[in-house]
Amino acid sequence: MDQADSHTVRAAVLAAINDIPDPCSVAAHSAAGLVDMGLVVDLLMTDTTPGQFSVEVAMRATSPGCVFFGVFDAEILNRVAAVPGVASVNVTWSMEPLWEPSMMSEDGRSSLAHFAPTPAASAHPVTKSLGKLVRMQAPGAPQG
Repeated sequence: MDQADSHTVRAAVLAAINDIPDPCSVAAHSAAGLVDMGLVVDLLMTDTTPGQFSVEVAMRATSPGCVFFGVFDAEILNRVAAVPGVASVNVTWSMEPLWEPSMMSEDGRSSLAHFAPTPAASAHPVTKSLGKLVRMQAPGAPQG
């Protein structure tokens, strides 16, 4: 594959990963994908044969206590393996650096900046923290 093709495969891989919604953002009624949430640390692609790439995806979770590692692993492996030009996929996890809202993309911050959780969800500590942190990071978002 030429350079343009590797960029196409890379874009398709990132799009496939971003199609996986982060459950914390879903709980905030503003689904954001894993890329927009800033959970992809690195994406390495190595030529294996002409037109085929081995893909290494380095991920982080929003919290060390996240229970979705296994779900994310399975989803990333299945979705990325389906991308044309991908020969193999491996996913690794790291807690360093710890996730913070500033790692989100502009689209991710914008989608979560205006969320209004239900009264029951508002009482949940994760929802309170996520809402407060995202509003602090989003440009033009109401403060407080």
